[in-house]
Amino acid sequence: MHFRVEQPLLASSLNLFVNVKSALKRCMSISSGKALFDLHLSFVRAFQYYANSVKQLIPKYEPEKRSGCRFTTSDKTKLSEKDEQMLATIINSCEYCLETIRDLQNTLVEKVEESQKSAVDMYKALSYFEDVNSECFSLEISWIGNKMESHYQNMYKINWASLDKTDDTSGYAKGLSEAFLSSAAIMKATLSDNFYLVFINRIVSVVSDSFMSHVYKNKRTNEIASQQVRPSHAKRG
Repeated sequence: MHFRVEQPLLASSLNLFVNVKSALKRCMSISSGKALFDLHLSFVRAFQYYANSVKQLIPKYEPEKRSGCRFTTSDKTKLSEKDEQMLATIINSCEYCLETIRDLQNTLVEKVEESQKSAVDMYKALSYFEDVNSECFSLEISWIGNKMESHYQNMYKINWASLDKTDDTSGYAKGLSEAFLSSAAIMKATLSDNFYLVFINRIVSVVSDSFMSHVYKNKRTNEIASQQVRPSHAKRG
């Protein structure tokens, strides 16, 4: 098996595969038949248990809810920088588990007796960690969207139809930019390159759709306002 560590990981994920490697080595020195096959079934159960344990480390978060024209807030409606770093670390750890399980599958198929090769199946274990990753990504994206919502509300307060010139910066756009970039910086610093690209692709799609949805809801506009409303002004702020 190939063990590769490049980004912050949960120490427990490293320990898990140290133990897996040790158990595999001991078993292969004794048997390549039923014992090795049964060991692979034990690995699958262990991975399910570990994925469930990692899931418990995901920060608790509930999106803010609108009450009339105001948002209700509490500690559970916010993710701290430490929380976001934990989400990224969990994603890295799951990626590490996914890669190592694939290597483990190949090793088992290579070493187990011919009669058992077709029955070796570690791929079910992959879904356990893919589910955890999906939950972490969804949580982070929901948090970013929630941070942006108050700035969208500020956009509605502007009478865009009354504008007769464009300013260098739209206040709401600066807020949107800061809300996104503060989280993106944490993800970039912590996530592996592969999953940072996954994150960027997902968040760009969500933010783009959300922005257009809010713009279309704004009925008070004119040609000048259509230029001012663009978030591109924020990059000069």
